Amino acid sequence: MIDTQIRCARTRHDGRYQRARGPKPPTSVLPPALAGPLDRIVCVAAEANAWPAGTSSPAAGTHELVQWVAHRAGTDEGLDVVAEPRVPLAPGTLAHSGLTRADLAGARSLEELMAAWGAFLRPGDVVCAWGAYPASVFRAAGGALPGVPHDLRRLVRSHAAPPFGGIETWLDRLGATPSPPRARGRAGRRLAQTAALLDALRDDDAGAWRTYGVSADLHG
Repeated sequence: MIDTQIRCARTRHDGRYQRARGPKPPTSVLPPALAGPLDRIVCVAAEANAWPAGTSSPAAGTHELVQWVAHRAGTDEGLDVVAEPRVPLAPGTLAHSGLTRADLAGARSLEELMAAWGAFLRPGDVVCAWGAYPASVFRAAGGALPGVPHDLRRLVRSHAAPPFGGIETWLDRLGATPSPPRARGRAGRRLAQTAALLDALRDDDAGAWRTYGVSADLHG
């Protein structure tokens, strides 16, 4: 018995005896701003009058903001403004954006769009979107955003292995169903998807969603 006790003591000291450890508690991957009060988070999406590069149009290569939509998370507050194009309408703009001729007929000036956005914002708001394009085209039109916009696409991809998939893929993996769009066209649908993804990430922050990128079902 004494010999056994001596062997156990030596094992503890030479590192071969290790106490079993449980799994580490998950740590948050959401930026603090996106984990904070919902009514300070504004989801946005945008559409542009985009002329493909290499065309004969003088506007070739330009992406002109024509629609800006926003939703204040956790509330019924929203914004949907169509701006009158300043350059000729590209052939594919209506089909791509889902806007109609009637939408453009009732369009407002770019200055009115910016004024409506300014009135919608509150002190302390943070902005999020799927991808960097909405913020890029909005700023190119002279718009101002509070702070640095949060890109949900970049966030999920930074914690997953390829293939990544689009926003529809992530909504499916998280079991999230977007609400019916409250804004027009493709931007309205993308806005509803972005809001649903934000809710799902907050509900499962630092949880199962982070394992999707390395799980077998993602590669199957």
